[in-house]
Amino acid sequence: TNPSTFLDCLKQISSESFWRNIEVDDDGDWIIKSVLQGTLVIGMDGSYMSKLSHTACSGAFIMHCTDTKLEVKGCMADASPQADNYRGEFLGALGPLLILRAVFMANPQVDCSHVRLGLHCDNKGVVTHGNQPHASIKADQVQADLIRLQKIYSRVLPVQLQWHH
Repeated sequence: TNPSTFLDCLKQISSESFWRNIEVDDDGDWIIKSVLQGTLVIGMDGSYMSKLSHTACSGAFIMHCTDTKLEVKGCMADASPQADNYRGEFLGALGPLLILRAVFMANPQVDCSHVRLGLHCDNKGVVTHGNQPHASIKADQVQADLIRLQKIYSRVLPVQLQWHH
Protein backbone atom coordinates (compact mmCIF):
# COMPACT_ATOMS: atom_id res chain seq x y z
CA THR A 1 0.00 0.00 0.00
CA ASN A 2 1.07 3.58 -0.56
CA PRO A 3 1.66 5.69 2.53
CA SER A 4 -0.93 8.40 2.87
CA THR A 5 -0.20 10.42 6.00
CA PHE A 6 2.82 12.55 6.78
CA LEU A 7 3.93 10.13 9.49
CA ASP A 8 3.52 7.11 7.16
CA CYS A 9 5.62 8.84 4.52
CA LEU A 10 8.29 9.88 7.02
CA LYS A 11 8.59 6.32 8.30
CA GLN A 12 9.00 5.11 4.73
CA ILE A 13 11.90 7.44 3.88
CA SER A 14 13.75 7.69 7.20
CA SER A 15 15.62 5.32 9.46
CA GLU A 16 14.75 4.14 12.93
CA SER A 17 17.60 6.20 14.39
CA PHE A 18 16.01 9.33 12.91
CA TRP A 19 12.78 8.47 14.71
CA ARG A 20 14.50 8.19 18.07
CA ASN A 21 15.64 11.80 17.81
CA ILE A 22 12.62 13.63 16.44
CA GLU A 23 9.57 15.25 18.01
CA VAL A 24 6.54 16.07 15.87
CA ASP A 25 3.66 18.07 17.38
CA ASP A 26 0.27 16.52 16.65
CA ASP A 27 0.43 14.28 13.60
CA GLY A 28 2.49 16.65 11.44
CA ASP A 29 -0.33 17.16 8.96
CA TRP A 30 -0.28 20.86 9.91
CA ILE A 31 3.07 21.34 8.13
CA ILE A 32 1.61 21.56 4.60
CA LYS A 33 -0.83 24.27 5.69
CA SER A 34 2.02 26.19 7.31
CA VAL A 35 4.07 25.92 4.09
CA LEU A 36 1.14 27.23 2.01
CA GLN A 37 0.41 30.09 4.41
CA GLY A 38 4.04 31.15 4.67
CA THR A 39 4.08 30.63 8.44
CA LEU A 40 6.77 27.92 8.60
CA VAL A 41 10.15 29.01 9.97
CA ILE A 42 13.05 26.57 9.66
CA GLY A 43 16.37 26.79 11.46
CA MET A 44 19.28 24.41 11.91
CA ASP A 45 22.75 24.14 13.40
CA GLY A 46 25.62 21.70 13.61
CA SER A 47 27.89 20.59 16.41
CA TYR A 48 31.34 19.05 16.65
CA MET A 49 33.16 18.72 19.95
CA SER A 50 36.63 17.39 19.19
CA LYS A 51 37.47 17.20 22.91
CA LEU A 52 34.75 14.56 23.28
CA SER A 53 35.23 12.73 19.99
CA HIS A 54 37.17 13.19 16.76
CA THR A 55 34.80 10.88 14.89
CA ALA A 56 31.34 12.14 15.84
CA CYS A 57 29.30 15.20 14.98
CA SER A 58 25.65 16.11 14.95
CA GLY A 59 23.11 18.54 13.59
CA ALA A 60 19.79 19.76 14.92
CA PHE A 61 16.83 21.53 13.40
CA ILE A 62 13.51 23.11 14.27
CA MET A 63 10.49 23.79 12.09
CA HIS A 64 8.12 26.23 13.78
CA CYS A 65 4.70 27.44 12.64
CA THR A 66 4.35 31.08 13.67
CA ASP A 67 0.54 30.81 13.54
CA THR A 68 -0.22 27.61 15.46
CA LYS A 69 3.08 27.42 17.41
CA LEU A 70 3.32 23.74 16.44
CA GLU A 71 6.83 22.40 15.91
CA VAL A 72 8.99 19.63 14.59
CA LYS A 73 12.37 19.29 16.32
CA GLY A 74 15.07 16.79 15.66
CA CYS A 75 18.72 15.94 15.58
CA MET A 76 20.94 13.63 13.60
CA ALA A 77 24.30 12.24 14.69
CA ASP A 78 27.01 10.68 12.60
CA ALA A 79 30.06 8.62 13.43
CA SER A 80 32.58 9.25 10.69
CA PRO A 81 36.31 9.76 10.25
CA GLN A 82 35.27 12.92 8.34
CA ALA A 83 33.50 14.36 11.41
CA ASP A 84 33.90 18.11 11.81
CA ASN A 85 31.85 21.29 12.25
CA TYR A 86 31.03 21.46 8.55
CA ARG A 87 29.63 17.91 8.50
CA GLY A 88 27.49 18.71 11.53
CA GLU A 89 26.02 21.73 9.76
CA PHE A 90 24.98 19.58 6.81
CA LEU A 91 23.43 16.99 9.11
CA GLY A 92 21.29 19.78 10.57
CA ALA A 93 20.27 20.83 7.06
CA LEU A 94 19.21 17.34 6.00
CA GLY A 95 16.63 16.93 8.77
CA PRO A 96 14.16 19.54 7.51
CA LEU A 97 14.65 18.36 3.93
CA LEU A 98 13.63 14.82 4.95
CA ILE A 99 10.61 16.21 6.79
CA LEU A 100 9.60 18.31 3.78
CA ARG A 101 10.03 15.33 1.45
CA ALA A 102 7.55 13.36 3.59
CA VAL A 103 5.15 16.32 3.72
CA PHE A 104 5.03 16.58 -0.07
CA MET A 105 4.80 12.80 -0.52
CA ALA A 106 1.72 12.83 1.71
CA ASN A 107 0.22 15.76 -0.21
CA PRO A 108 1.01 15.19 -3.90
CA GLN A 109 -2.14 17.02 -4.98
CA VAL A 110 -1.05 20.30 -3.37
CA ASP A 111 0.67 22.77 -5.71
CA CYS A 112 3.47 24.51 -3.84
CA SER A 113 5.53 25.51 -6.87
CA HIS A 114 4.73 29.18 -6.21
CA VAL A 115 5.77 29.01 -2.53
CA ARG A 116 9.10 30.36 -1.33
CA LEU A 117 10.28 28.59 1.79
CA GLY A 118 13.15 29.99 3.83
CA LEU A 119 15.71 27.87 5.64
CA HIS A 120 18.08 29.55 8.09
CA CYS A 121 21.60 28.33 8.79
CA ASP A 122 24.67 30.00 10.28
CA ASN A 123 27.02 28.24 7.86
CA LYS A 124 27.68 29.97 4.55
CA GLY A 125 28.69 26.73 2.84
CA VAL A 126 25.33 25.10 3.61
CA VAL A 127 23.57 28.25 2.38
CA THR A 128 25.63 28.48 -0.82
CA HIS A 129 25.19 24.81 -1.74
CA GLY A 130 21.50 24.95 -0.82
CA ASN A 131 20.90 27.90 -3.11
CA GLN A 132 22.71 26.14 -5.98
CA PRO A 133 20.99 22.73 -6.11
CA HIS A 134 21.87 22.17 -9.78
CA ALA A 135 25.55 23.12 -9.48
CA SER A 136 28.08 20.34 -9.68
CA ILE A 137 30.26 19.43 -6.72
CA LYS A 138 34.04 19.78 -7.03
CA ALA A 139 35.99 16.52 -7.13
CA ASP A 140 37.84 17.37 -3.90
CA GLN A 141 34.80 18.83 -2.07
CA VAL A 142 34.82 17.96 1.63
CA GLN A 143 31.60 16.39 2.94
CA ALA A 144 30.54 15.74 -0.67
CA ASP A 145 28.24 12.89 0.38
CA LEU A 146 26.04 15.14 2.53
CA ILE A 147 26.21 18.06 0.10
CA ARG A 148 25.03 15.71 -2.65
CA LEU A 149 22.05 14.67 -0.50
CA GLN A 150 21.20 18.31 0.22
CA LYS A 151 21.22 19.09 -3.51
CA ILE A 152 19.16 16.02 -4.45
CA TYR A 153 16.47 16.70 -1.86
CA SER A 154 16.42 20.39 -2.78
CA ARG A 155 15.85 19.53 -6.44
CA VAL A 156 12.99 17.09 -5.83
CA LEU A 157 10.99 19.23 -3.43
CA PRO A 158 8.11 21.01 -5.23
CA VAL A 159 8.74 24.33 -3.52
CA GLN A 160 11.21 27.20 -4.01
CA LEU A 161 13.78 26.84 -1.24
CA GLN A 162 15.70 29.93 -0.20
CA TRP A 163 18.61 29.39 2.16
CA HIS A 164 19.59 32.32 4.39
CA HIS A 165 22.64 33.04 6.52
